[in-house]
Amino acid sequence: MSTHRGNPKRLDVLIVNDDDDAPSLLNPLTGQMLITNQVGKRIVELSDGSRNVEAIAHQIVKEFRGARESDVLQHVEIFLAEGAKKGVVTWTGKG
Repeated sequence: MSTHRGNPKRLDVLIVNDDDDAPSLLNPLTGQMLITNQVGKRIVELSDGSRNVEAIAHQIVKEFRGARESDVLQHVEIFLAEGAKKGVVTWTGKG
């Protein structure tokens, strides 16, 4: 279960460099960057404020074969925590 209140939401002004091997996510307001992979990029794409962490993890499992939901949920939570530190996602007040 997620330790956050609300749903993750990507920063509206986020700049995504869609490199096949290592996409990067840039917060132009702070200059902070998060280099990730295609799964991380997809997590951010799904972070539109309407989905909770569990719904994002479920969608990732459906899209990326061989992933176990419990492992993916943990990965999504860790990734979003790091994304929040880097200023590429925030949390809505809804939960």
